[in-house]
Amino acid sequence: MIVRNSCHSSNTKYKIIIFLIGILCAIFLDNVSSQESREFSTSQLPLSNVLLKFFPNLKSKSFVVASLESRLILHEKNPLTIVSGRYTFDLCTGANIQRLQERKIQFYYDQNTGDSCVFYYRNKNSCVFICALSGASSQEALLADMKLLSKWLDQFFIYKILQQQELVSQIPVFYGMDSRLEIRIPENHKILLSERHNNNVTRIFRYRTALAAPVQAGDIVGWVFYKSVIFQNPTIKEIRSDRNIEKANWLCVLLDSAMYLIFGRPFKV
Repeated sequence: MIVRNSCHSSNTKYKIIIFLIGILCAIFLDNVSSQESREFSTSQLPLSNVLLKFFPNLKSKSFVVASLESRLILHEKNPLTIVSGRYTFDLCTGANIQRLQERKIQFYYDQNTGDSCVFYYRNKNSCVFICALSGASSQEALLADMKLLSKWLDQFFIYKILQQQELVSQIPVFYGMDSRLEIRIPENHKILLSERHNNNVTRIFRYRTALAAPVQAGDIVGWVFYKSVIFQNPTIKEIRSDRNIEKANWLCVLLDSAMYLIFGRPFKV
């Protein structure tokens, strides 16, 4: 009896350990999916009323439309619907682009949501979109939605509004080995525009007026806000430091402190 009870206790502990490992794996995978999703901006949503007016009436109960070049979510409905163990949002933004480009479409079936798919579409302006549709009554209904959505997507094109390494400004750096940090655009900024609507874009820069060393490469030092007719909110792009600035010796720190109190700037500027 003692041996049997001991074995039962060991089995129970083993099951608990397996259960906890399963939970940790689920949390890890969810974090990975979340990290993939964050690559596509959603802060500019929702879509503007001007564009919503002409958006097709899809039969799919949930969908996500992502612009690959601009890394923006263009439009979405019920993006947290779970399809095959993943959110519709993550199904779209975490898609294997190369494989999807070859197949053009990947069908899924979920007993709770019904027929679903992810598809790749390059419009007449060579603008690439990855779209996820779920909750349709059949694959034929999905194909009909794809046709309507593709026709609507043909209006868009990509516009390169800022070039990589373009100089924005220079920020004074206190207590550092260097007294200035150049703010440069780390990558080409691409925004989505429409052939059917006004394409005026308002561009606003906001950045730190001063920094204190040490500064690390990758630190956020500013933002660019792009406001257009496409979205109700501006599209936000981060500007990050592209290099390290180490803290200077104690004498430079004292000089910078004195210069700040008297002139409001670092000693070397």
